[in-house]
Amino acid sequence: MKKLLPLTLFTFTLTSSLFAMSSVDQKVLDFQKDRLSKHPAYILNSIKLSTSKVLEKGSDWKTYKFDLDLTQKSNHKNIKAPMIVYSNGKYISDNMIDISTGQKVGEKELQAQQNKKRNEFEKTFKLSNEFYNKKHLIAGNHKAKTKVVVFSDPLCVFCIKNAPSIIRSVKGRDDIALYYYDFPLDMHPTAKIVVNAMHKAKLDGLKDVELKVYEADYEKFYDVYRTKDNQKALDVFNKIMNTKYTMKDIDTPEAKEALESDIFMGMEANVQGTPSVLFNGSYYNSQKNLKKFLGK
Repeated sequence: MKKLLPLTLFTFTLTSSLFAMSSVDQKVLDFQKDRLSKHPAYILNSIKLSTSKVLEKGSDWKTYKFDLDLTQKSNHKNIKAPMIVYSNGKYISDNMIDISTGQKVGEKELQAQQNKKRNEFEKTFKLSNEFYNKKHLIAGNHKAKTKVVVFSDPLCVFCIKNAPSIIRSVKGRDDIALYYYDFPLDMHPTAKIVVNAMHKAKLDGLKDVELKVYEADYEKFYDVYRTKDNQKALDVFNKIMNTKYTMKDIDTPEAKEALESDIFMGMEANVQGTPSVLFNGSYYNSQKNLKKFLGK
């Protein structure tokens, strides 16, 4: 039998009053509801206990899977996601590690379920025509029948790797249109400053802003995951674009509105990460279909 180790660092004791309220399952549900309702970054809209099962035969620990409906306070993004916890009726833990493998119990199964749901969603999802807004066109021909929409973060390593090649491949072609939306991630503390500077540069008529910023690769200048120095981010942008913007120049109501609009559109498109590429309105096989269209 595999030995299981509850991580006491993330373990909470359930109070006796909660225990006396009802069944163990109800107690765990009530505890999670109370705990998540106090989360500093999210608003809990609803929580549902979808499954509970004994961890191993003879064990008093059970695995509980909850379906959460949350709203992120920073950008009002709605998030629907599963959550797994473990409890024996007295203690509750966010993590349970299998000593023999070093992996979280149930992690593979949860990821498989998430991937399956996402794949099913991507096969049927279709963008509406409002995403093909000419002001978001950065390459190609707006009148082309074949259309590509990209949601991207200028500090995302995968975006830096992929965005320039997509832009260059579409640039100058009449048979395809490329639309770009900013979707800065919270894991990159200075991303929004870079996005605001990009917005200002485009308003000022500078060309190929996205291409130049991505090809410059911010990771060459500082740690994009740890650095919180917004002025440093702007200094790098000014160096890349040969501009002299100040924080006052880029921190405008127009820039804020543009960013909020892009993030809202990303939420409407159910963006889960960056870069997100949709070929003719679809996530399904989008990058494969794009490469095939471009003859790559």
